[in-house]
Amino acid sequence: MVTSEETVTFGELQRLAIGAACILREAGVRPNDVVAAGLPSNLNLMFMEALFHEAAIGCIFPGEVDQRNPVKFDWLLAKDYSDRFPKEKTIIVDQQFLRRAAQPITLAPLKYDSLDSVCRLVFSSGTTGSPVAVPFTIREIEGRVAMTERYWMSARPVLVMIGMMGVSGFACAYLSVARGYTYLCPGTTEQNLQVAEREGVVTLKGSAPQLADVIKKAALSPRALKSVTKIISTGSLLNPQLVVDLASLTNAEVVNLYGSTETGTISMQPGGGDDWSDVGSPMDDGELQIVSNDDQPLPDGEVGAIRWRREFQARHYFRNPEASRRAFRGEWFYSGDLGFASADGHLHLVGRASELINAGGVHLNPAKIDAALQASTLVSDAAVFAFDTGGVRGLSVAVVPSPSFDLESFTRLVLRESRGMRPDFVVQVERIPRNAMGKVLREEIANELRRNREKNGAITQ
Repeated sequence: MVTSEETVTFGELQRLAIGAACILREAGVRPNDVVAAGLPSNLNLMFMEALFHEAAIGCIFPGEVDQRNPVKFDWLLAKDYSDRFPKEKTIIVDQQFLRRAAQPITLAPLKYDSLDSVCRLVFSSGTTGSPVAVPFTIREIEGRVAMTERYWMSARPVLVMIGMMGVSGFACAYLSVARGYTYLCPGTTEQNLQVAEREGVVTLKGSAPQLADVIKKAALSPRALKSVTKIISTGSLLNPQLVVDLASLTNAEVVNLYGSTETGTISMQPGGGDDWSDVGSPMDDGELQIVSNDDQPLPDGEVGAIRWRREFQARHYFRNPEASRRAFRGEWFYSGDLGFASADGHLHLVGRASELINAGGVHLNPAKIDAALQASTLVSDAAVFAFDTGGVRGLSVAVVPSPSFDLESFTRLVLRESRGMRPDFVVQVERIPRNAMGKVLREEIANELRRNREKNGAITQ
């Protein structure tokens, strides 16, 4: 394992993982216990191995762990205690823990009941935007990582900037350990560029916002991406300008992947293009359908719900039957996205059903507007969201302004991209909240604006 600061051999990693497993066992962790980790990224691989050693179910939760979470975590690994989770079920990972884990010890591993035992949870935004746990059995992990190696991890070294909270980062970590590949631990953009230059990274994968930040920071490290031949964007629509900017820095092929934690990669679009909605051709190991409200397949060109099925995909959410009923029907997974198939067989995204903004009768795809705004020099980042004013739902925008931000110019840009809808609010924020895959948490932005209005009155610019 390689971080921006140190290199750990497989032997050293295994010794640390066994030492950590011993401490976990002494603390009371048992097979099939669900253990959530909220730790620095450079410790995640060690604890992934330690929890496999103890036949436990590991995960990284996107946010503060709450005992009331439907997953009902049995244990929490953390740097500090939380007032939202029992102290007696919290294992503090500090320097004392790590010194103990480094002591030589022999400990026989415990075994899962079968290859169909759940051994890992990865959180998805689900079809509603709320985090839901996708369970992975040993058999499913092996199948999914084989797809990972086939689709985008064949050219190495690989750096996945998303980290192990996302399914891409977890699959990369698991595959590295299983096949003996060097695992490059992601960090900040600056740290990622250091690792990329030092290790000669060939494949770089990240969310569109992460890749946009790479463009900004790479100007200070012009040699950092010299070895990269493939750049993969995932988690959101790929801005054509981002493709151009990446091409200006590297000779790499830029590829956009569309998929989900539940199913893996659904379609792939090399090279970008002018049509933002085009996410490429479906993969050949599954079946894609666009269906009506009554689940009837629709002809090419007609917009409907996207559903997908393949081997090794999830069949339900962990301890969440209500969300499972919405998303999993028979052998099909319903992504929550709307789209259509074109005559050339490509999949086109219209938007997420739960996110489409109906502003005065105009239906807007916020992801497409986001990408256009983010390409502007007026902002460092931006995202649109729906917000009710006086009982009427309208369009609002959160911005992280750049030094050149100008409200009048920005408003004109929003009007152009939103088919003439003037934003009710333009709110300045320090950052745009996103999940592990880079998807904007729009409801979180709206809730923060709502709280601020209740406290301070209307906030407009």
